[in-house]
Amino acid sequence: MSMPLAGVILSVTLMLAASLPAAATVIDFDSVPAAQQEQLVGNGFLGFDWDNIRILNPGTLANLSDGYATASLASHQNWVGYTGNGLSGGFSSSTPFYLNSALITAGWSSSLYVTITGYSDANRQHIAFISHLYANDETATLWNNTASTTPIESISFAAPANAQDQVIFSAVSVTPAVPEPESYALLGMGLLGMMLRRRLKSRPAR
Repeated sequence: MSMPLAGVILSVTLMLAASLPAAATVIDFDSVPAAQQEQLVGNGFLGFDWDNIRILNPGTLANLSDGYATASLASHQNWVGYTGNGLSGGFSSSTPFYLNSALITAGWSSSLYVTITGYSDANRQHIAFISHLYANDETATLWNNTASTTPIESISFAAPANAQDQVIFSAVSVTPAVPEPESYALLGMGLLGMMLRRRLKSRPAR
């Protein structure tokens, strides 16, 4: 292998390692271990710490509001998450992440608005204000985060305190703000190419 070719391999692998995006994760409450109706999501589920988020399977309950069933049908997931007791709720991680999108609706109200807030390094950033969520809509609102591209460490979903309503959500998409293992593998290949180049360069000419 010639030195120029080793240099090309090094450059290409390092560029790929820097540009390879991390894969998005869709939070699926169907995978909660031993799930029970209205149970709090425990810390550690999917690598997050959870605050006042409960889960519910609307398909097994009668006389339930349309909001829960709507979120379940829209996401093709049996279990949905919701903020308990009409209070705010959310999740956090020690690894910064991007919030991409979510299916969101109201539990009971005919016109609910929800505030989504992100936090990072004790800094608060307003991400979205979603208005006019209707529990009896045929489909949940698919919200896409187009306003903020800053990594966050925690996220909060909140309805007005006087609404006494739950924020129902499912199919929440997040992306880690760190390289995936594939990126590190490519970086390792680049370092290997650098070592090979040095070795070839140090050989005496024949």
